[in-house]
Amino acid sequence: MAQRMLSHLIQRQHQLIDEKMSQLARARGCDMTLAQRTVFNLASQQIITLSELAQYLTISRQAVQKTVAVLVEKKWVKLVPHPDNRAAKVVIITEQGQMVRQQQQQVVREVELNLYQQLGEDKAKLLQQLLNEEWQIDNIG
Repeated sequence: MAQRMLSHLIQRQHQLIDEKMSQLARARGCDMTLAQRTVFNLASQQIITLSELAQYLTISRQAVQKTVAVLVEKKWVKLVPHPDNRAAKVVIITEQGQMVRQQQQQVVREVELNLYQQLGEDKAKLLQQLLNEEWQIDNIG
């Protein structure tokens, strides 16, 4: 019975997709933990400080520093002074990080193409449409 719960089905499919993407990324030398991926993606989209990352991830600044330190060690990101606040550090994607980002995007494209092929175009488009909708679950209880 629990296998038929919608939330469990969604979670299970997400896990399968995430495992496959991690496997492919690992084979290409660009695997990251969820926290590292989140930091990396946010830094590639906007100017973001360590403090802002901590707030977004709802973790301590020290935890963010450890996560970022791993990405710095891999030379995928670097820390630079914030343009408006020299005391704050901003996470910036390096050239090597841009190549990693391209590899990760290719992994996503491959997995999504495989899903489209498995589901068929009509079902894949329907799934995408359903997932793009705003689900109103905040008015429960």
